[in-house]
Amino acid sequence: MKPTDYSYYLTGFLSKFLPGEIGASKNTIASYRDTFILFLRFLKDEKKISVEKLTLNKITKSIVMNYLDWTEDKHQCSTSTRNVTISCSPLIL
Repeated sequence: MKPTDYSYYLTGFLSKFLPGEIGASKNTIASYRDTFILFLRFLKDEKKISVEKLTLNKITKSIVMNYLDWTEDKHQCSTSTRNVTISCSPLIL
């Protein structure tokens, strides 16, 4: 199966940009990775969007806002966790 544009850019972000371009630590990269895993779970379970067919044009501001609310309501995420999520938002969007 051909990777979608979303999976292509996400892989590049986590494996090339974070470690190579900005020199992010392994812990920072793991934190971003975990945020994206949670976002993909949200899309699959709450929005019924297949992660295998996820493309950038399917991700809207409304979905990101719903996700942020979901992380606080369903996962009892702290403000700092939500801030990490917000820092990932440019790639999510």
